[in-house]
Amino acid sequence: MPVVGAGSGAACTQITANWTASANATGYYLDVSTVNTFASFVAGYNNLDVLNVTTYNVTGLNSRDDLLLQGKGIQHCGTSGNSGITTYATSPATPAVPVVGAGSGAACTQITANWTASANATGYYLDVSTVNTFASFVAGYNNLDVLNVTTYNVTGLTAGTTYYYRVRAYNTCGTSGNSGITTYAHHLPHRQCGGRCRKRGKLYTDHSQLDSLGQCNRPITWMYRR
Repeated sequence: MPVVGAGSGAACTQITANWTASANATGYYLDVSTVNTFASFVAGYNNLDVLNVTTYNVTGLNSRDDLLLQGKGIQHCGTSGNSGITTYATSPATPAVPVVGAGSGAACTQITANWTASANATGYYLDVSTVNTFASFVAGYNNLDVLNVTTYNVTGLTAGTTYYYRVRAYNTCGTSGNSGITTYAHHLPHRQCGGRCRKRGKLYTDHSQLDSLGQCNRPITWMYRR
């Protein structure tokens, strides 16, 4: 009777089954199941003749499955009893869609994007746009890999503009769908963002014509430094 070893090489849709050589064996049968009674089998892995090897790649699996392996040795005079059973899991499934949170930390040229962690995620992609259809993107923020974080400072923005962001979670088995969309505007007082004011044909840059909220006293035309 062969001695089954630990599985190895877990990937999204495969594992490697291992066992020790059995004296006088000329081949081995391999069973793979998701239940420890072997009342059912993974398709194609019920008494599969894998020939005279001691390792075999089990493919066509589902990610995040716990699999049970057992083998039997073949001799000219018969087949051994079943080996012991080894449990081995494939890699985690593609992450669930993350839940995007409210933006925070508005400043003149940046916001902070926030979202909740997604199970099995090893990283996130971030999109930022000024249109809610994401038909275009803020430069540098189209599918940006921000690694395994749940908050990210989005910089290089324009004061007084509304932005939209969304995220996707990923791991080695795939990428989730898009999260919902969060809208975030950072309409800060012009005083804080370097605004200037033109009144009666004269341009003021020393805030002398700004009210307590940083807005121009009327009648005015607002301008921004770019």
